[in-house]
Amino acid sequence: ELKVLCLLNMAACQLKLEHFDHVLKTCTKVLDIETSNSKAYYRRGMAYLKMKEFDLAESDLLKAKQLEPISKVIEEQLRVLQTQKQSNDQILQTAMKKMFGSGANNN
Repeated sequence: ELKVLCLLNMAACQLKLEHFDHVLKTCTKVLDIETSNSKAYYRRGMAYLKMKEFDLAESDLLKAKQLEPISKVIEEQLRVLQTQKQSNDQILQTAMKKMFGSGANNN
C-alpha cells in the first residue's frame, strides 16, 4: 500500500534526523495497518535503541528478525544492542557500588 511505503520512508528520514519520538509514532502507524512489517519493527527498534530503551528495542528487533530471519542488518543491530546493554549494565553497577559503597564508609 502506498500509505505504508510513504510512512516507512518518513520514518527512515526521521531516524536519520534523530527525531526518535516521531519514528516511534510513524512506525506504530505502519504496524496498525500492517502488523507484520519488518521495516517498521526494525526502524522503531532502532529508535528505541538510540533512546536507550533496550528492552523495547530488543522486542522490536527480535520481531523484525523473526519476520526476516536472514537479514544481516538486523542481526548486526541485535549485536550492537547486546553490547550497549552490557555496557549500560556495567555503568549502572559501578554507579551503584559508588553510591552504596561510599555510604557504607561514612558509618
